[in-house]
Amino acid sequence: MSPSAPQDDRRRLRRFPAAELHVRFHTGRGWLKGWRKAQAYDFTRSGVCLITRRPLTVGQQLRLKLVLRLDHGEIVQNALVAAVINQQNGTGQRTPGYRYGLQFDYQANRHMRAMQTRARLGRMEGVLDRMARLAERKESGEALLAQFRQQPQGS
Repeated sequence: MSPSAPQDDRRRLRRFPAAELHVRFHTGRGWLKGWRKAQAYDFTRSGVCLITRRPLTVGQQLRLKLVLRLDHGEIVQNALVAAVINQQNGTGQRTPGYRYGLQFDYQANRHMRAMQTRARLGRMEGVLDRMARLAERKESGEALLAQFRQQPQGS
């Protein structure tokens, strides 16, 4: 799986597949309301795309918890604030629900303005970048091996 970068895409940051990134979000102001799980689709340090069955509205603010699972531990970032900036309905049979683009609001509060928050999100992006590059190398290596096996023997 390669990082998504369509030809007409004008994003400043490259997006990375986020299969190992686990997301929980909270829509209300009170902490008594429950956290909901969502599937991360892709990620950059400026935002995340997620898939959920819960309808959200463009402009709505969410609180997020991100956990990037690694072989030896995890990177956790709590108390993120993000706004829904984009919505696509009906993501298909494999992943039913809505797909939302969220942009982190680095001015929302003191925690979001902290350099540690930005650094941790940048670290997550770096890890996902390395994971995507490793997956690309693995895919190209497997394709090369398959091509080699199809060549006639004893020429």
